[in-house]
Parts: sequence; C-alpha cells; structure tokens
Amino acid sequence: MDYAQEQTLILLLLKSFHDCYPDLRIIVDHSYGPGVYCRYEPSDRKPDLKRVKLWIENHLRGKVKIKPYPLDRVKLRRHFSKRKDIIALLSSRRRLFPAYRIDGYLDHIIGPVKLEMAELPQFDLVPHPPGFVLTWGRFQPRPKLFRMIQEYEEWAQILGVYDVGRLNRVLKEDFDRMVLLAEALHEKKIASIADKIIKRKKRLILIAGPSASGKTTFSKRLAIQLQVSKVRPVTISIDDYFLPREKTPTGPDGLPDFESLKAIDIELLNRDLNRLLRGRPVAIPKFNFRTGEREYRGRIEHLAGDDVLILEGIHGLNDRLTYAIPTGVKFRIYVSAITQLNIDDHNRIHTRDTRLIRRIVRDVQFRNHSAAETIRNWPRVVAGEDRYIFPFQEKADVMFNSALIYEFPVLSRYVRPLLKRVRDPEAHRLDQLLSYFLPAPDGIIPNNSILREFIGGSIFYY
Repeated sequence: MDYAQEQTLILLLLKSFHDCYPDLRIIVDHSYGPGVYCRYEPSDRKPDLKRVKLWIENHLRGKVKIKPYPLDRVKLRRHFSKRKDIIALLSSRRRLFPAYRIDGYLDHIIGPVKLEMAELPQFDLVPHPPGFVLTWGRFQPRPKLFRMIQEYEEWAQILGVYDVGRLNRVLKEDFDRMVLLAEALHEKKIASIADKIIKRKKRLILIAGPSASGKTTFSKRLAIQLQVSKVRPVTISIDDYFLPREKTPTGPDGLPDFESLKAIDIELLNRDLNRLLRGRPVAIPKFNFRTGEREYRGRIEHLAGDDVLILEGIHGLNDRLTYAIPTGVKFRIYVSAITQLNIDDHNRIHTRDTRLIRRIVRDVQFRNHSAAETIRNWPRVVAGEDRYIFPFQEKADVMFNSALIYEFPVLSRYVRPLLKRVRDPEAHRLDQLLSYFLPAPDGIIPNNSILREFIGGSIFYY
C-alpha cells in the first residue's frame, strides 16, 4: 500500500470513529509494522473495533467521495477551535493547511490522500492494549519494539513535547534545554547498554539497524562507555567483508544487491571472528568502494582478557551472519530512529521519513549524491530493509532509539532548500511535512551527537 492509500485509510478510520463514537478522542500514535498504532481517550472505554471496521468497509463499498478543503489560518482556527493540537500548529509559518471533507466530517490530514479508492484495500483493526493497530498487512506483534517506542513517548510527554505545536513553543522558549535533555537521555541509554554487556560478560556485540539510523555514531559512543568501565572494545564493520564487486548478487530488478547477506564473505568473516575471540591476531580488511575490492592496509587486531568485539552492519541480528560463533557470547543491539513526535492527534511522522531526511542531508554533504538521487534510490533501500533487517528486530537483546525530539527543526534548515529544487512528489511531500516546524540553529548540538553524523561537525571519524 502506498503512502496516499495509507493516509486515505487513516482518514476513513477517523471518520468511522467519529460516526460510531463521536465523544472518543482518537490519537494516531506511531507507525507499527505494516500499519499504525492508535490509542483513544478516555482510555477506559472499549470501542467495538469490529463495528468500526464494518463502518470503514461500508464507506469503501459506497465509493465515498473525499473532497480537499484547504484551510487558511482563520478558517483553521474557526473549524478546529476545540482541537488544541491543531490550533497549536498556528505557530508554524504555513499559509494553508491541508484538510479533507467526507460528508459532514472535516479533518486536517497531511496528504497526499486519494480522493477515490478504486478497490477495497486489505486492512484490519487489531486490539493492542491499551489501544489498537490499523494494519494493512500481515500483523505480527513486536513487543520489544513497542516497549521501546512507548518508553520514548512517555519521556516526551513528561517534557510536554509530543506534537509539533508544543515543540515549536519550546523552541522559542527553551530550545537549549531541550537539546541537552534529549542528548542526556541518549547518553544514559548508551551507558545502561554498556553496563548490561559487562554484567552479562558478552564478548561479541552485534549492532544492526536500517539506513540512516545512526549505527556508526552509536557504536563509537558505546565503545567509549565500555572504556569508561575499563573494557577495551575493538570495532569492525560488516561492510569491510563485502565480496569483490563482480561476485555481488543481483536483486529482482537485475541491479547489484549490496544489502543482501550473500554480498558478504561470510566464511572469511566467521574465520576472523573466531580467531579474534580466541585471542589470536587478525589482519582486518578495508573494503574500497571505489575499486570494489577488499584491501589489507596493515590493520592488525587482537582481543585479550575482557576485551570485547563490536561488529556493526545491517545483518548483525541475522544468525546466519555469525553462524560459527556460539550464541552465548553474542549481545544483539537493534538501532533505529523511531520518531516519538506527531504533527497533531491524527498525523504521525512516518518512521522512514526521519531516516530519509537524515540520509538526504548526509548524502549531499558527504557522499556527493544529490537529493533527487537519494529519493530515487530510497524505494530500493526500503525493500532491502524489509527483507534483511526488520524480520530480525525482535531477536535483539536491547533496542536503542536514535531519534532526537529536536532534530526536525535542525534538519529542516539543511534539507528544505534541497527539496525545493527537486521536481518529485516525494520531495514536495517531505517539504510540506517540514514546513510545520520552525527552523532551529545547530550550534548547541554536542559534537558527539548522533545528529552530527548527518549534518557534520562530529568529533568522530566516519
């Protein structure tokens, strides 16, 4: 299901809840697998989800007409005077706000939205206490991922910053404090993970996550926390064990599939890992992406005593990658950027949007790729994540959320000028999303922040 279909289905969900339970407040909270997690207030109510689903299906069978109804600032205030979450959006610099009408129901929905649904999409409403999941695929509970998201959302609510309107207000009043608190939370989490590794006496630390999740900076900061506890880490990258370019497998589109597990020299990697874990010296390769060959540049590593080995790359949670290593020595970490911020009650920020925006900024600054190239290649990246990363999420011993609650105001200064030069619906959609945020300076951001991996100015070498 594409983004426009998702937004249309969410709009029909909200319309159906309004018809069935007009006094119930529905909050479209966050992406969750192939769908979205939603909750309702008051939370002690138990709406009949089967009834709501039937209502949605009736709308779809009746080929309901959805009409765009853009609102200026005056109309927005008049139509949504009782919606504090929407009124708070007046703090942004937008002139028009997208809204859609179905019969007598009007809602602020960030598009695109399909004005007609040509066919009935496959969807379901699945109870997931304390709320439910609107899913448009095969739903599979992911308890570890859900707990991580909920934990960060609780932290955002403690700060009183759980939507864009409130973030814009804090940005004006006390942005420096917001940055320092967000960075302190990251540092505390990383230190806690280091303590778990040491307590459990793990030797091989496997770090995985999707593109632009900040895995590299996380690995470097984890290494520092381990050193603080007198544990010496040795870090190597899975990417340095790529097969020579001519042996790279091809994907369904006939192009080289660098994200496939088969693109890695698994035999060599396991041989080197075993030698390292036995305390023997190993020559570590460096993959030359320009020539497509592995090179040996004189780097020799070995582990002694309580030293640990950190292995970072997208396949870290897949047991096939490290098949020759005993399970008992492994500690698996999943890193991703799960945004804990919504635009308003009915508009969440898609998890992948955070990473795509990060990647555009990084690619333009450090990889000589244009914004148009990154956007064009993004569907292939997403397809690889769906095949090689997300199925293994729940294997992680711990999860780390690399999203920073303040990052969109900072990233918008970098990426919006780039997006405006790209004639592509996806670029326009991202630009419209970012237009809700007031821009913020980056001077206060620490030089070891995960965000520095994308905007520059990091103390770390990449």
